[in-house]
Amino acid sequence: MKRSQIILSILLIPIDFCAVVFAAVLAYYVRFNPETFSLSIALPGYLLYFKDYLKIVFLVTPVWLGIFALHGLYTLKKIRFGEEFFKIFSAVSIGTMGIIFIVFMLPGQILASRFIILGTWFSSMIFVSSARAIIRFIQRFLYSKGYGCRKLVLIGNNGQAGNIQQEIEEKPGLGYRIIAKISDYQTRDPQFFNISEILDKLTKLIEKGGIDEILHASPRLSQRDTLRLIDFCQEKKIRYKFSPNLFETATSNVDTEEIAGIPIVELKETPLDGWGKVYKRLFDVAGATAGIIIFSPIMLAISLAIKLDSPGPVFFRYSRVGEYGQPFPYFKFRSMKDETHYLKFTPAWRKNNLRKRTPLYKFKNDPRITRVGKFIRKHTLDELPELFLVFLGRMSLVGPRPHEVEEIAQYRKHHKKALTLKPGMTGLAQISGRSDLDFEEEVKLDTFYIENWSPLLDLKILFKTPFILFRKRKAL
Repeated sequence: MKRSQIILSILLIPIDFCAVVFAAVLAYYVRFNPETFSLSIALPGYLLYFKDYLKIVFLVTPVWLGIFALHGLYTLKKIRFGEEFFKIFSAVSIGTMGIIFIVFMLPGQILASRFIILGTWFSSMIFVSSARAIIRFIQRFLYSKGYGCRKLVLIGNNGQAGNIQQEIEEKPGLGYRIIAKISDYQTRDPQFFNISEILDKLTKLIEKGGIDEILHASPRLSQRDTLRLIDFCQEKKIRYKFSPNLFETATSNVDTEEIAGIPIVELKETPLDGWGKVYKRLFDVAGATAGIIIFSPIMLAISLAIKLDSPGPVFFRYSRVGEYGQPFPYFKFRSMKDETHYLKFTPAWRKNNLRKRTPLYKFKNDPRITRVGKFIRKHTLDELPELFLVFLGRMSLVGPRPHEVEEIAQYRKHHKKALTLKPGMTGLAQISGRSDLDFEEEVKLDTFYIENWSPLLDLKILFKTPFILFRKRKAL
């Protein structure tokens, strides 16, 4: 999902807020304007002061925005204007019915003017719809000038691919820019086709300027080659879309759109995209802030204990690999003797590795561990500074574990699926066995989390985390 699309969807929230507030203020002005006062229908002698009215508006409007969200008005999926207007009509009407219900249920005659209620209902539909139409016009204009367009590679040379190409070129407002069209066969004899040539071309395009999406519009590739193409897209963080007649998919994690009357199916990597990513980031900031405040006394005590226990810095600093395979500066409380981390990569230490035949290194009764380090590792207190990394956006509260550069170098292709998300302080693998878990099982759990993420799953993992901190482990 392009950042511009996410930003635009986020901007719709304050725009809708302003539109609803302006509609309510306009209804109030018309109601109490001396020139239109006789047109209104209100209780005799009743006058609602503007200051009190405005308080009500600012309390009600966020509730309306919640109703808008439930109606899918902030979805990142492209919807037609007619469908969007119907959703606006439904959401505003439900919000208005709620106000009417409250007016008749509460004692006193708060907001008793039916003119204001009906006027707000009508003007809200007009203002919200108009504002969104203006946004759509601006977006299409920017697309036509080449700003914010998704860089698309079209694979296929049949009639269906040609129709899609023609539609995109004739309608720049769709938001696509075809940067390359690649034939999915060289000759009419499929045995001479080489999928590696397509992947080589795609790699060169990535190096040249990047690719946002790949649209596979022809069924000529074999299932094996198609899976290689999908695997390539997942590894390079490229959205993969295909025409439905390509093959039947057994997954429900798909999205659809239409180009030139042809339905296009997008195979999504994770539900943690778009608004899911926004929610997770807000949740991380709030959780990290609370954690830093709550655990600050404990972190100060640990810092003092580390300094008194052994010479060296309080924090252990080392690069880890995060989202999209990008390294970031990582730190946690030092639990080992200073300058001994690199010993585990030496041949003399590898023979004692509890995770032989895996990319990971774990040792039992590790002599590098200090007295304080043994305690804080046992209860995972050495990882408390990760809260600052979560706050800075380098990590998440929940996700795959942070990966070391030396470990990534030994990963197989399916292991790199864990790099789809930011690493987490805790995760599904961590609560299922911590460092004692088999590596392949850990990969499967991380893959399940990535493909089945939900806010509820994050909460469940966070809730279970404290209960596994006192579980005994083979490796410290």
